[in-house]
Amino acid sequence: MRCVITGAGGLLGSALLNVMARRGMGYTALRKSDLDVTDVFATESRFKVEEPDVVFHCAAFTDVDRAESERKESFAVNAGGAGKVAEACRKVGARMVFFSTDYVFGGAKRTPYSPNDEPDPLSAYGKSKLGGEKAVT
Repeated sequence: MRCVITGAGGLLGSALLNVMARRGMGYTALRKSDLDVTDVFATESRFKVEEPDVVFHCAAFTDVDRAESERKESFAVNAGGAGKVAEACRKVGARMVFFSTDYVFGGAKRTPYSPNDEPDPLSAYGKSKLGGEKAVT
């Protein structure tokens, strides 16, 4: 199976590639300098070259506090980038694994959230990640 990891230089992406490497799984690790996920043409072109079966989309704007002052950038990466990666995956026939966050919920619930709970993001970061969820479905 051919795997691509976007955001391979980040916390989640680097952890995933370490697990895959320990298990002897093949992958292509794409860091921010390798792929701008906000550029649909670059993303599609790279995926056509890599021919992935599955893309683990770990690339994200993850600075929760900075997302408040840099909303445009956080939405471009977390919502727009996720949508562009999903579109590129569809075009090359790859499955996409998308990672979200508990920040899409309001935080008032006293028990663990489930996928069926209604989102209610309070922060720009949470709203941008919810935008990503909507863009990939």
